[in-house]
Amino acid sequence: MRHILQTISALALLGTILPSILYFLGRIELESCKYAMMIATIIWFAVTPFWMGRNQKAPEGFEL
Repeated sequence: MRHILQTISALALLGTILPSILYFLGRIELESCKYAMMIATIIWFAVTPFWMGRNQKAPEGFEL
């Protein structure tokens, strides 16, 4: 489950960067850029706390 959440989080971060690049290149309008970035930011903030900062069990003999 952690890997799925990390993938969603990474895609959401991409969703905050890609619209600004597309806007800079003239591919999308400003309103579309702002909307896409807002949705991606909300997704990132909703998903990331479920996996970030959680302690994983270390194999025997190792410390985290």
